[in-house]
Formats: sequence, structure tokens, C-alpha cells
Amino acid sequence: TARVPAPRCRATVRASAAMPKGTKRTTAAREAAADKKPKMDPHAVAVEVGIQMHTALPESVKSMLVSCIPNGLQAPSDERNDTQQMAVGMLGEAMEEVKAQLEQAVDVEAAKVAEIEAAGAGLDAGVEATESSLASVGEEVKEKTRSLAAAASAARDAAAALENVVASQREVGKEHDEAKSRLQAMEDLLVEHFRPLSDGSGDGAQHYAALAPLLEASGSDASLVSTLPTVCATPPEQRGTFGAVAIEQLGKILEEKIASSRAAVDAGEAAAQERAAAIDAARAQAEEADKP
Repeated sequence: TARVPAPRCRATVRASAAMPKGTKRTTAAREAAADKKPKMDPHAVAVEVGIQMHTALPESVKSMLVSCIPNGLQAPSDERNDTQQMAVGMLGEAMEEVKAQLEQAVDVEAAKVAEIEAAGAGLDAGVEATESSLASVGEEVKEKTRSLAAAASAARDAAAALENVVASQREVGKEHDEAKSRLQAMEDLLVEHFRPLSDGSGDGAQHYAALAPLLEASGSDASLVSTLPTVCATPPEQRGTFGAVAIEQLGKILEEKIASSRAAVDAGEAAAQERAAAIDAARAQAEEADKP
């Protein structure tokens, strides 16, 4: 891209017009003159620094303006001739232009600062929104953690309850099985030993030996217990009235045992059904509590 030449400021134009023709000096002459320059006032030094800061003036014009400072600006204002007055005017115009350039640069930088601050405000708002979102998520995570802990506790409790019900069912089932075994044993005694004993078939002594534990367990009368071995070994037609009563009493004892065993079996079956329903309910509760 072609470089556009910088516009010439008024100080440049006036300075160029003020330069008399044929007054250019050689580099050596300028250096010699520079060595002879008087010590400058601090204010004049500040003006020189300002001229050097001008961004639109060519270096040659800057040098010319700087050279006008000692003889023009440092001369008392009421003693300046026309050339000095013109030099001071050009210096003033150049400094005004430098001031304008600095103010413009300050405005540009201020705009940049404002833009950065605006961006920073946006970032701050974003950070606040993010922090708020993170806090919300954190609370949600805590709540879910508490819910999971409660669900896990409920699942453990439900599993423990199920295990207790199952264990109770096993115990009840064991008792039920024992009751059925007792009932079957009593019924076997009735069919295999008491009825043949009562009818007089088979070996009476052998039948009594099978029925004797029942008498001992029932706490029967001692006289009955002592009489039955002889009665059982005697044929029915020789037992007499007392013997018949003893055999009848033995039959009642056996029937009572069968009745109590059957009642225990019936109660066990009802309890088993209740326990089965309780197990189903406990298992359903455990499965529900174990759901995610």
C-alpha cells in the first residue's frame, strides 16, 4: 500500500517560508554552532522536548524550530524583533499541535481503557454467573447425595426386614414340619398299633411297647401305666371290664394327641400363608427401595 505523505502543519509551512534562502550551513558548521550554544532555560528545554514529540513535522523543520529557541524564546518578550516574534509564534503553534496530538493520544488510550474495563465488567458478570451456577450445582449435588444416602439407608433397612421375615418363615416352616411329623407319628400309632391292640390282632406286648412312650409323655395315671402291660398282653375276651376301660383310656390319650397335632399343623399352615404374604411384601419393598 502506498504511503500517504503526512499533512504539513501550519508550523511547517510558516517555518519553511521564514527560512531565508542561501542560509543553509554545512553539518560541520552546525555542529560548531551547537558547541557554542548558551545554556538553555529549563522551560526552553521542555519546549525542545515537545517539538521533538511532534509526529507530523519533518526532522528538518523540527531542527529549524529547535534552533529558534535560544534566540527567540529565551529573549525577553519586550526586546524581541520581528523575526524572533515570528519564531516564537511558530514555536507556539507547534506546541499547540503537540498538545492536540497528546490529547488525541490520551483520548485513544482512554477509549482503550474504557473498552478493557467494559470487557472486564463483562468478565466479572460472567464469573459471577458461573460462580452462582456452580453454587447451584453444588447444592444440587449435595441434595442428590443426601437423597442417595437416604435411599441407600432405606434399601438396607428393607433388605434387613426381608431377611428377618425370611428367617422367621424358615423357623415357622421348621415348626410346621415338626408338627406334621408328630401328627403322622400319632396316626401311625393309631393305625399300626392301637387298633390291632384293641381288636386283639397281633402281638399285644409288641403293640404296647410302641405305645408306651406316648403314656410316659402324656403324664398318665400311674395305675393305668402299671396295668396296661398285662392288659395288652391279654386277649380281648379275657381282659374284663377293667381291662376294657384301660384300653379305652389309652385310645383317648392317643386321640387327644392326634387332635392337638392336627391343630398345630393347621395353625402352621395359616402362619405359613401369612409369612409368605409378608415375604412378598418385604421383597417388593426391598426391590422398590433398591431402584435408582
